[in-house]
Amino acid sequence: MLRSIISLIIPLIGAAWLLAEEPLPIGPKPETLRVLYAGDPDSERMVDFREFLEKHFAKVETTHYSQVSQEQAEKFDVVICDWSTALRRDKTGRVIRSDFNKPPEVPKLPENFDIPTVLIGGPGTAVANRFHLVLDGRSGGLENYAHDSDLEHPVFLGPLPVEINFEEHPKSIFYYPHRGTKSLGETMPMWKVHEKAYPDIDHGIASRRNNFLATPGAEVISGGLNGWNPRSVAIGRHGNFLQWGFAASPSDMTPTAQRVLVNCICYIRQFRGEPPQPVQLSATREDHLDWLYRMRQASDIYVDALVREIRELQRHPRYPEMPNGEMTDAEAKAYFRDAGQAFNRENILPRIPREVRQQTRDDIEAILQYYEDNLEYLYHDSTMGEPAVWRVDEEAKQLGIPNRSPLILWKCLEMLESDSDSTLAKHLLRRYTGRKFRDAETLRNWLEGNGKLVFEEGGHFFAWIEK
Repeated sequence: MLRSIISLIIPLIGAAWLLAEEPLPIGPKPETLRVLYAGDPDSERMVDFREFLEKHFAKVETTHYSQVSQEQAEKFDVVICDWSTALRRDKTGRVIRSDFNKPPEVPKLPENFDIPTVLIGGPGTAVANRFHLVLDGRSGGLENYAHDSDLEHPVFLGPLPVEINFEEHPKSIFYYPHRGTKSLGETMPMWKVHEKAYPDIDHGIASRRNNFLATPGAEVISGGLNGWNPRSVAIGRHGNFLQWGFAASPSDMTPTAQRVLVNCICYIRQFRGEPPQPVQLSATREDHLDWLYRMRQASDIYVDALVREIRELQRHPRYPEMPNGEMTDAEAKAYFRDAGQAFNRENILPRIPREVRQQTRDDIEAILQYYEDNLEYLYHDSTMGEPAVWRVDEEAKQLGIPNRSPLILWKCLEMLESDSDSTLAKHLLRRYTGRKFRDAETLRNWLEGNGKLVFEEGGHFFAWIEK
């Protein structure tokens, strides 16, 4: 039974840095574009997509998902990769457990493939994985609502006019063990992308946000209601690839979503010849805080809500049947609570300094509050061996200056010039620049150097980048 619940839950839980400072332009008019749709030729979905695309674009052709090639793609402005479904159903439409109709082989596109491409849902993510994109599809269970959309982004501005109507909608319970959700039962502004949701149709797919911020040529366009993280990316771009994580066919989309999808296809056209740059892995203090929030998976409030969610899903006539010998609510809660506590014990608590654990007595909410309160003063300490931990820099905190603000370096200069506390200044400079400065003049010359002084969160120190 335990494995049964896990197999059903995994699918549910399964600010961009642009190179140009000026806003990117709206995409070309759709009636000028040639589109190749690569999907399931034996499905109603391909018919639906073709009819939808032909209403908007100059030329539309279709091909098999796994057979699209570089030579074929070069004849079109945009390629769309999609598949019909990842699920099999019985005659009544009920999902058959553990019987997945996975898409065929991922198309064999060259590593330097640079044709603008839109990746739809899970099958699109399979293509993304081939190219090692930030569009990693690691946030499963994308539902039928979008949130945290960047309405200033070109896809919401044209070429087709778009009017987004938000409504207050409950957050996913799976957001609770992630930063940004204070309690269960919260709502947030969302707009509906399509009418049906799982198990009536497949889940969509979203990607983790963290590495978007560190990777050039990657941008976040919109989040979406998913089974993992409130900051996951449902619509995003990396190089010449654009992820549309929502799973519905066009005929099931709202008119607003249809127009946004057309705009996304138009938008990605301008990135022809701009393949994705390598992913820059993120290792920021916010990432550490995200990791700590996973401790909430062991909390009573989350476990109780999780079991209620499972029971609610089981009432749906198309939800997979559970095998005989199902757990009682009490047994299910005990299992999930024990699993969460074991995860915390083995993976999270060893990364928290002993003094913090003693101060908080390993209370989950107390630990989270401690790190939230001291977020701007954390530093990565690997001096005690593995695993490295994030500590609070009490010296920077005493100065009242965030340790990732260049102001702390200028404060060190002030202390050196006045000789008020040169020992502390040199200590902080060594920690946050990795350099030893002979005197105040040497530091001033470095601070007044050419370029832009930034705090490299991944390396945990300040460095210059060229203008």
